[in-house]
Amino acid sequence: MQEKSDLLRIALNVGVLLLFLIAIGNLYWQVERMQTDIVDLRQSIITEVKKIAETATQAASNSRRAPAAAEPNRKILDSLKEELTAELSAAKRQATAAALVAKTEAVKHADQLAEQIGQERQSQHKEVVGELGQIKKTEATTSAKIGDVSNDIVTSRVKSPPPGRNCRKRSAS
Repeated sequence: MQEKSDLLRIALNVGVLLLFLIAIGNLYWQVERMQTDIVDLRQSIITEVKKIAETATQAASNSRRAPAAAEPNRKILDSLKEELTAELSAAKRQATAAALVAKTEAVKHADQLAEQIGQERQSQHKEVVGELGQIKKTEATTSAKIGDVSNDIVTSRVKSPPPGRNCRKRSAS
């Protein structure tokens, strides 16, 4: 039985070794493919850079020879200027509208505050008038009481002779 297990281990080791060899072969193939792709990419970049350099050289020589080449740039600049002018005027309109809204809200708030102050003054005025009415009532009551006391004093003086005088002497004269 041990021979079977040894054979099985050997078969497993050989299988794993074959898998590693296949994996290494696959990786080597992928590296080779990547290297050829990099070489192709490098060649295409070099050709593109050469084309761009030639185009730039031609554009520079054309701009020196023909001022008409600058004309499309002038048209582009004019169109950009018009766009910016339109954006500026739109921004000004928006700012004006926002300022009007802010002004309207500020006036509305000021009116509300003025109305609130007016109501507070009116309520204070009512309180003062009420307090003045109470003071007048108290003054009238006090005056009436003082008048009653004065009348009582007068009537008590009339009914009783002043101190130090004799009532009989007065009737004799």
